[in-house]
Amino acid sequence: MAAKKWGHGGSGCQPSGKGDPETAGWWISLAYALRRTESVEKAEAILLRAQAIHPKVPMIAFNLTCYASVMGREKAPAHAIDLDKDISAIGDRR
Repeated sequence: MAAKKWGHGGSGCQPSGKGDPETAGWWISLAYALRRTESVEKAEAILLRAQAIHPKVPMIAFNLTCYASVMGREKAPAHAIDLDKDISAIGDRR
């Protein structure tokens, strides 16, 4: 991610036994790479799977809210804020 070589990020992180799907950050990084290389819809699908595994991770909820907004769907960020009150400040910085 630091190198911003998005074409390599998505393919190297696919949930196929490689990577660490038990780690929430892995899903977030995969979604970010797919967002850059393919589509926001694919990134959202990844994070919806991640949210089922990691329902209490505020950054997953926050990014799902952002993706919904990008796709023209208004989605209240309440779930992300319920998980972490400080997450509302992140949206102010983006």
